[in-house]
Amino acid sequence: YSTDKYWHVPHFEKMLYDQAQLLMSYVEAYVISKDHYYANVARDIIRYVERDLRDTEGGGFFSAEDADSYPYEDAEHKLEGAFCVWEESEIKEILGDRNSEVFSWHFGVKLEGNVDPRKDIQGELKKKNVLIESHTLEETADHFKLSLDELNEILSESKEKLLKFRFEKRPRPHRDDKILTAWNGLMISGLARAYDALHDEKFRDLAEKAASFIKERMYDRDRNILLRSFREGPSDVEGFSDDYSFLVGGLLDLYQSTFNESYLEWAIELQEKQDQLFYDENGGGYFNVGENSKDILIRLKDAHDGAEPSANSIAVSNLIRLGNIVDNPDYNRRAEETLRFFAGRLSDAPYSMPVMVSNLVLYLKGVKQLIISGRKQDTNVQQFLDIIRSKFIPNILLLLANPEESSMLREKNETIKSILDSESDGLIPSVHVCENFTCSKPISDVKELEDKLNE
Repeated sequence: YSTDKYWHVPHFEKMLYDQAQLLMSYVEAYVISKDHYYANVARDIIRYVERDLRDTEGGGFFSAEDADSYPYEDAEHKLEGAFCVWEESEIKEILGDRNSEVFSWHFGVKLEGNVDPRKDIQGELKKKNVLIESHTLEETADHFKLSLDELNEILSESKEKLLKFRFEKRPRPHRDDKILTAWNGLMISGLARAYDALHDEKFRDLAEKAASFIKERMYDRDRNILLRSFREGPSDVEGFSDDYSFLVGGLLDLYQSTFNESYLEWAIELQEKQDQLFYDENGGGYFNVGENSKDILIRLKDAHDGAEPSANSIAVSNLIRLGNIVDNPDYNRRAEETLRFFAGRLSDAPYSMPVMVSNLVLYLKGVKQLIISGRKQDTNVQQFLDIIRSKFIPNILLLLANPEESSMLREKNETIKSILDSESDGLIPSVHVCENFTCSKPISDVKELEDKLNE
């Protein structure tokens, strides 16, 4: 978050849940706008998380990096933002005269520092510069008589040099290396969506390795129970409701990226366990902790979407999606009961639960199912996926009906069974668009699909 209304001086702590949610937002912004600025920010977020917040051996993601750090070796006191801020003389020495002039003008670097003293009560940022894009790329290019390509090359090269200096010369902030199931679930969602939009297989691989880490190291297979955290081994604390909600959401997103039904199967198992442990069958909604939790006097149901979305808000989305994946009316019933439980707060203070509001819209509007029949590797199927993933369809549920694989979906989704049975004699890759319990005729032409999605 920012400490001022200009979004200039941040609180320098870096949280995994912030990175995950920002990643999802920038990916959506790119898909909507096709502005590569947003795509580049998304890539930078992933680059940071992979480099600084990832357990390279296991594949899980750490929780955070502190805001304060020592400004130099042997310093006695840590300072807020010391790892991230710059003096004008440092930039000039590292980048040289010409590039430092361009870089400093673009990012608002000043000899006296660019932080208003009124926003630096402790005096820790005196003569320091918090980099902020003070000018657009076009303004900077025009000011220095550069082409945009030349400017981007200068800025990119300068960032790499400053990054190298920072890692080599400055003490790192403390890293909280706990691996939390809930926050990893959010990151899995962000990476899966980034893969869909940006087509970088590394993003999908990072998501899959994180999911594998949780299943192998933070999941009690005998009892089908998630564990809350991992640090040098799994903790004894069993998962809370948000661990289940966020991970189920991540697995559903990961299925849509990979069409690996094992992610769906695990998501269904986890949803059943969440319902068993946390769902209130009398009033609707999910308690934060299980019935057998120790030292808990009152079990609460939270729906406040703050720094993180609430377990109930994400659970509604998961239930709606699962209710459209498998033929189980309990999913839709629980989604509706949860929304009804929070109806008063939705009416009185919707601003306190924006994710719940979004999923209320999803419930009222309904899911748009896009069922692709065909083999994933078929050229036509890949063309369909490229078209679908290039468009912002907020209520989309993407399923693959593959006739050559034994399929859980074929067994549990009557629509998919019907599609595969009707096309068993000779499958032509096609897309069925299903809304309000009605499916379109199969679309086998890419242009026709694009026209249909543009309606």
